[in-house]
Amino acid sequence: MLQCATSLLQFEYPAMVDLAKQVMTLDAAVLVLSMGSVEKILNLATATRRKRKEITWAWGLLLLSIVLGIASLVFAHDAVAASFRNVDHSFRWLAAEISMISSMLSFVFALILLLVTAVDTLFAQSTN
Repeated sequence: MLQCATSLLQFEYPAMVDLAKQVMTLDAAVLVLSMGSVEKILNLATATRRKRKEITWAWGLLLLSIVLGIASLVFAHDAVAASFRNVDHSFRWLAAEISMISSMLSFVFALILLLVTAVDTLFAQSTN
């Protein structure tokens, strides 16, 4: 079991931590940039209800992605700690992987939603 713990700590855990940090950094950057530039593309005061909902959903998905990234770090740390205590860590590691995948999917959906909203808004402005 100690060999498994060493392998987990040497290879899989650092990869999970790096991936989680990168995804959370991208989430935060997209969230800040979209919040800062939303008024240049979409005037929230005069925007339709649908467009306000799309932006709100996209921001919510970005926040969810950050929370899931943190959860994946917690689960991964717990899996490493469990493996050193000679406890089965497979479910904890699976939870870390599922959280990380969910975080990445949430980020992708938020990005698509932001892009679709921006393109739709710019297209509508160009036709007027």
